[in-house]
Amino acid sequence: MGEWQNSFKWMYRSLKCTQIWIVQFKIVHFITATREKLFQWNIVESDVFTFCNEQIETLPHLLVECEVVKLFWIDLQLWLYERTDILVDLNVREIVIGFKAVYLLAKQYIKMFL
Repeated sequence: MGEWQNSFKWMYRSLKCTQIWIVQFKIVHFITATREKLFQWNIVESDVFTFCNEQIETLPHLLVECEVVKLFWIDLQLWLYERTDILVDLNVREIVIGFKAVYLLAKQYIKMFL
């Protein structure tokens, strides 16, 4: 069985929170309602990301490219390291499609503020 399928099985077995599943499902299938899409559908007046007020809110910008979000990931990495002595890899692939609990919870946290 492929890494992708095993990752989904791990997520469903280890996390019982359907909100986290939904957030990850939307991210993996690129169906998260970003301001870019909402602006195209005339639902919001601006497509600029509210965290930084500098760039269009695309899914990659929302999760990894924005300087404000980058600081969040760095702070999370340092916080985890200080408490566990485990250095979590923060590469783009792991952040976007990562199924480890830390990535799933962090993405849900980011989405709560949108």
